[in-house]
Amino acid sequence: GCGHGLEIFDVSDPEHPEWISGIKFPPLFGAPDIWKVTVSDNTAYVSDSNNGLFIVNTEDLHNPYIEAYFLDKISLTGNTKPGVQVRHAPILNCACADGYIYLAGYESGLYVVEYEKSKRERRNPTFSSSKSRCKYNAHKLFSCNGQIHNTVEYKGYYLIAAGNDGLLAVDDKGNVKHKIAQGRTVSDVRCGYGFVFAAEGCDGTAVYSFDEQAGFVLRDRIFSPKKFIHTRHLAVLTDGIIAMQIGEHDIDFARISNDGKLTHIDFLQTNTLMYYRNLCQPLLCGKYFGCTSLNKGVSWFKISHNGIERTEYTLGRETCPIECGVAATEEYAVIIFER
Repeated sequence: GCGHGLEIFDVSDPEHPEWISGIKFPPLFGAPDIWKVTVSDNTAYVSDSNNGLFIVNTEDLHNPYIEAYFLDKISLTGNTKPGVQVRHAPILNCACADGYIYLAGYESGLYVVEYEKSKRERRNPTFSSSKSRCKYNAHKLFSCNGQIHNTVEYKGYYLIAAGNDGLLAVDDKGNVKHKIAQGRTVSDVRCGYGFVFAAEGCDGTAVYSFDEQAGFVLRDRIFSPKKFIHTRHLAVLTDGIIAMQIGEHDIDFARISNDGKLTHIDFLQTNTLMYYRNLCQPLLCGKYFGCTSLNKGVSWFKISHNGIERTEYTLGRETCPIECGVAATEEYAVIIFER
């Protein structure tokens, strides 16, 4: 669960099982756990509760890949309305028979799903469900070996923070044109002030210039004042300020220069608990940004020429905000809470 995904072991010697390979699922896509794995015809069907159903091709046990996934929109016609965080009907178990997939939905009944696929063609998998009036069509533009944490469009390319697959530049046909790997784990990518910023875990925050010919060119790298703490999430603020989520508790701030150099300007110990994506992008005309801590609600910080100023304003201390669950207009902020 939690994006860990599926792992494959050789148990021909039960006393000495041997790990063969694994594949990651989207982290915290909506489910904390995996309930059931069913294998049929070199395909693993993974019931991942709120994540829905993942279909993994295991013809090559050393190189499994996700063929498709199925999510059914939750029905609002019952007596009990779902909580705001529940967007899809959880799938807890599955079985395969006679060319159909039978899915056990949590409080949503039995789904009978036909999955049409070609063994030679990995694109455009199609689902149809007898329970839903919708048909599920998916087009896969790009797939990688790591977890895709974030994607931004920049100079005609999709820049992808691909976890342990590094930082990628992909064109509109799904081809990787440029790549920064070198063993780095990239958990976020942002663009601003003419540069590309990448959160690279224990390697800190990197600043790259980027163009079609040269690709990514490293301009600077900045590390947290706390040693061995990973950089997880970034927010590009006003006045050249970059906010960096450091580990589970802290936010570091730096200012970018015209030549791509970062200079520390502030460091906040939030005394809260954060996971991977708990910084809000600039809110309310760029005057404020927030931190959606998991145990103390949303805290607001004011952006000024003097740096970052704490405010005493917090919201929902008794609730748990969803990571990245904040959107804003010029006058209002909309925040999604678990409860």
